[in-house]
Amino acid sequence: RFYVIRESEIADAMAAGDYETAINVLLESKALDLGNQEQIKKYSEKLIDIYKETGDIEAFCKESIYFLETFWQFDLKYVTELKSCIPGKERWEHIVDGIIAKNKHVEFVCRLLNKEKRYEQLMTKIENNFDGVRLLDEHEKVLRKQMPDRVIKVYSDYLVKAADVAN
Repeated sequence: RFYVIRESEIADAMAAGDYETAINVLLESKALDLGNQEQIKKYSEKLIDIYKETGDIEAFCKESIYFLETFWQFDLKYVTELKSCIPGKERWEHIVDGIIAKNKHVEFVCRLLNKEKRYEQLMTKIENNFDGVRLLDEHEKVLRKQMPDRVIKVYSDYLVKAADVAN
């Protein structure tokens, strides 16, 4: 019942190279700790590492997709790793669509859209976000080349709102 004990069991199994036990305890732990997103994120990362280590590409892809659809990430490390094992552009596009639709962390989604050169979707996401200027600041270099009028509009709308608040 206690995640600390299960984490110790996972660490012992991994140290002994008993990946089957580690995977079973990790999967059980994900179910038992359903309300603790921080713990589930840790379990998912460990599963990704184990699947990569053992060469279980199908399980690696499945867990990576779950991870990318569910959790916030600072960088695109897991996106890059997943993309390297997905054959076919069409399948990859479908996976990216799912990640974009399911991940509710707008900063991560915007980084993914930028990496995938989906500039129209990126700009729309920025325009429809209450914190659009901050997001635009991060992606402005590429977007101003693609759609300068829309970039200017986001900044001008922000200035108008800020002027109204200041009055």
